Order: sequence, then C-alpha cells, then structure tokens
Amino acid sequence: MLLNDREQRNLPVRIIVLLCSLFMLVSCASVNEEAPRKLKGDFFELKAAGIRHFIDGRYEKSIPYLYTASLHRPDDSETLGALGDAMLRTGRNEEGIKFLQRSIEASPYDTRPKFALGNAYKVLGRYEEAIQEFLSILAIRPDNLIAIGNLGDTYFKNGNYEACVKQFSRFIELVDAKDPASLSEQDKRFYELAKEQKAGCQKAM
Repeated sequence: MLLNDREQRNLPVRIIVLLCSLFMLVSCASVNEEAPRKLKGDFFELKAAGIRHFIDGRYEKSIPYLYTASLHRPDDSETLGALGDAMLRTGRNEEGIKFLQRSIEASPYDTRPKFALGNAYKVLGRYEEAIQEFLSILAIRPDNLIAIGNLGDTYFKNGNYEACVKQFSRFIELVDAKDPASLSEQDKRFYELAKEQKAGCQKAM
C-alpha cells in the first residue's frame, strides 16, 4: 500500500533520492502490457485481497484483484494508486503511470500517488514531468522534506544546478529551524546527507 506522509518523513533521504525505497522502485524495462485478468467478487473483498498481496510484496498477484476492484469503483483513489504502484514494480510502466494519474484525478490533494508518479517519471528520465509532480506536492505541503529532496535531485539530473542548490538549501534551513534536542540520530544523518547533496550541486555548477 502507498506510504502515508508520516512514513515518508521517516524514510532515509539517500534512499528516497536514489529511488531505492519500497515506495519508489520502478522497472525501466518494458514488458508486454496486457490487460490484467478479471476476478469474481465484490469491491471490498477484491480491494482487501489486492492490498494484502501488495503489502506482502506479491505485486504481480495483487494486480488482478486491484484491477477488478477498480472496475467496480473507477474513482477509488486508494485502489487506483496501489494498482499503479504495483504495475510500476512489475515493469508495466505506461499502465502504472495511467492508473496513478487516475488516482490523482480522483483525489487531487493526496500526495501519495504524486510521490509515486514523480519518482516513476524520474526513473524513466522524464525529468520535466517529475519536477511538476514534486512541485504539486509542495503546493500542498510546502515544508515536505522528502518532496524537497526529490525535487532537488531531479533538478540535478536535469542539469538545473542552481535550482538544485536552492532546494537543498531549503531542506537544510528547515532542519536548522528545528529544536536540536528533538533531532534523532537518523535526523542528523539525513541533515548531513542533504548537505552533501547541496555540495554536489554546487560543484556541478
């Protein structure tokens, strides 16, 4: 299932930036994107089974359940988002992107499918589209450190080093504004990693 905002904040910045988190793994290899098979059952049973398989890492098995559930309720954002994420994880990139776009249309203020879509675009080298997704997250949650870090990294990959420095400077400023006593050892590591990312952007300018 897609991560909520609290879980996103607890993920290591380097993992997010390098796209190695559970939420952001996307295969760049193309596969035959055939329509998933349909299953019998009502919406709630199908959705619950699909989400359960997804959480357990059985992404391929989750797809027919989530797909059939989406036919019952085409505007259920959570089902569409999980289905899109599962498809990305199994190399069905174009289909996955389409379902994530539908999830966003169904629930425009839910940042979870925006994160998945932004990182899918980034992995596939579609940097301008990735930038727009991360900017849309920051329009909703301006101080979201994960979105800021991803945006900075995407600017770097796209060759916009000045914008990259700006985003990581913002990241560092937000952490500096926190009470030092409230920072965990993990938070401090994130902070140091952000400074390294900023230095990398500056060096590339």
